[in-house]
Amino acid sequence: MNLSAKNVFFLVEAKYSCSICGLHYTKKELADMCHMWCSKHDSCNLSVASKSIEAMARRKNVK
Repeated sequence: MNLSAKNVFFLVEAKYSCSICGLHYTKKELADMCHMWCSKHDSCNLSVASKSIEAMARRKNVK
């Protein structure tokens, strides 16, 4: 199995995810907030999504 750095990052950090949009979080509270927002508004909340593992990975790659 060939794992890229991104896949390894997810295996180590991802513990919780939003079942609607699929974003991953290290804290259950954030995943729950994301799920509640997505289900009510049919969109992502930028404030919550910016704390996702995907957003953190993008910020690390931009530097």
